Amino acid sequence: MKKRLIILAILSISASAFAMKEEAPVQKLNETTITTPERFGTKIRNVAKNIQIVTKKDMEEKGAKNLFEALRGVPGVVLRRDGGGHIDLRGSGENDKRNMIFLIDGIPYSGLSIFDINSISMEEIERIEIIESGSAVLYGDGTIGGVVNLVTKPITTEKYSNSIGMEYGSWETAKLNVNVGTKLTDNLAVSASYSGEQTEEYRDRSIDFKDKKDRRESIWLKSKYNLKDGEIELKYNHLKNNDYVTGLLSEKEFKESPKKAGTTNALLKAKSDLLNLSFNKKLNNKFEVFLQGGYYTDETKYYEIGPGYKDYDKEGNVSYFIRPQIKYYYMKDSYIILGGDTKKETATNKLFPNSPKTIRKKESIYLLNSNKIGKIEITEGYRMEKVDLQGRKKSKNFKEDAIEIGLNYLYSDTGNLYFNYTKGFRVPTLGEMNSWVGDMKSHKNHTFELGLRDVYENTSINTSIFTLYSKDEIFYDSIVANPTPKNPNRKGANRNFESEVRRIGGQVALEHSIGKLSLREKISYIVPKIMGGYYKGKDFPGVPKLTATLGLTYNFENGLKLNIDGYYQGKTYAGTDFLNKYGKHNSYTVVDANVSYTFENGLELYGGVKNLFDKTYATAFFPRATGELRYDPDNGRSFYTGFKYTF
Repeated sequence: MKKRLIILAILSISASAFAMKEEAPVQKLNETTITTPERFGTKIRNVAKNIQIVTKKDMEEKGAKNLFEALRGVPGVVLRRDGGGHIDLRGSGENDKRNMIFLIDGIPYSGLSIFDINSISMEEIERIEIIESGSAVLYGDGTIGGVVNLVTKPITTEKYSNSIGMEYGSWETAKLNVNVGTKLTDNLAVSASYSGEQTEEYRDRSIDFKDKKDRRESIWLKSKYNLKDGEIELKYNHLKNNDYVTGLLSEKEFKESPKKAGTTNALLKAKSDLLNLSFNKKLNNKFEVFLQGGYYTDETKYYEIGPGYKDYDKEGNVSYFIRPQIKYYYMKDSYIILGGDTKKETATNKLFPNSPKTIRKKESIYLLNSNKIGKIEITEGYRMEKVDLQGRKKSKNFKEDAIEIGLNYLYSDTGNLYFNYTKGFRVPTLGEMNSWVGDMKSHKNHTFELGLRDVYENTSINTSIFTLYSKDEIFYDSIVANPTPKNPNRKGANRNFESEVRRIGGQVALEHSIGKLSLREKISYIVPKIMGGYYKGKDFPGVPKLTATLGLTYNFENGLKLNIDGYYQGKTYAGTDFLNKYGKHNSYTVVDANVSYTFENGLELYGGVKNLFDKTYATAFFPRATGELRYDPDNGRSFYTGFKYTF
């Protein structure tokens, strides 16, 4: 009944909004360009893929405090706070982090490293590009669900560009952001920024960590040098985090006292350094060259305290990535791209530096062709990739390929209808490989998608329907026998599904501009089904069939703005419950609201409330061998206020 009411509400609001004409139509889909290397600077209507864009304006209007909140409400995206934030694209469930690639300015940072997406300051995020079930040819291994590309703030083109901001909120949360930038010469610009945050967070601390605060610090240094028909950019980031985390709660504890500390508690201390270099230049009217390089290193210390025990661990990761690419225009609006990339990741246990390292290395070459004939654009792409895994116990080599075929019909000045086929793949991670039963195969995915984007009167439309077929999908089976000499009754291991997993779904995103009022309705529906084998006919756990968003923004006179967003997520089966034994649980609706006032001198004052009605809910919950469910509660109601001054 609740699902029907939500769908009817969205349809009624959409119908009313369509009926109201407005002189200035919404042009977001037509004007926005994407920045991934394949289509650098291209309007999204010219790309035959499902692309969702979250702009700086979108993030500010919804009052997003971190990347998790910025992505909330994007159709086809499900978020879980478990372990620092998980992004699930197209119904991957518990394998969400392994089935997508997280990019910073087009450079991948997924793999061995446990990258906390919420550690990145919102002040540094200019836009977020979500390509669902896409970019397999460009990025290869891991793109089963798609990619999320975080585009950082551009370097200033003005003589001076500075800002300072402070914020205070619930749970003694305090934030400071400072940014300075200048144009040193006609060709050279530099910028630097600092972001700091401390908080006690929503849930209680254990006695060992009582009154301790999480702390995050981030420093960005950037430089940009303009060439004739090109540019060079260098970006560096240092990040330092101290996070106090607490364990899961029983269902009774979750419902009665969601703030309560769990029986296990831990301190996670992490620091990382990131260096990105990019070079692009137009050689002449026919040729463009593009070069990317990335280097990342981190160190993590982990202290865990539980009933009658203490544990300590320390590890480090180092990775580098290099991509050369050349683009040749053989006709007007038609081109071919030849490129390749190599990436190597090394993990070390720093408690035992003489122990074997784990190494993941991949090398690839790819070819992309785009041909425009009148109003029709045809794209084809192919990638060959070699992946070498060297674990502490096992080693494995894979040779894989990826294919993309797209057909895009530009039927009007604003609209396009597209079809896309993508064959993607994912090989097991080193962690999965060390706990495996049965033959080890790569996970292969076939995606067929039909979509439409357009602007009609006062409304922008972005919609698609899709079918995904997964072969040999990798998953953690909690009930499969996995005996060891010390524990002959042990259960639980990674393995491949013996049958196909099918996902069918669709999504719609509508935005309306009615004078000073903007309305947003977004809905996503997906049905992931296991087609054979031991779990035949079961729904995929951890994946809600229905998610929906309703939002509005009203711009009053003289810089005053009000924003309200409501988010709904349907019930799911718990974590690894592939038998669907424990039933569906935990549907919820959460409402956020905020208000801001911008002065003409560059000062902005703002404030808001998250989870307005103090809904008790969890974005992650798991079954236990004892038969009970364990919950990781999400945040209750919180308030915040702050200012930002740009000069």
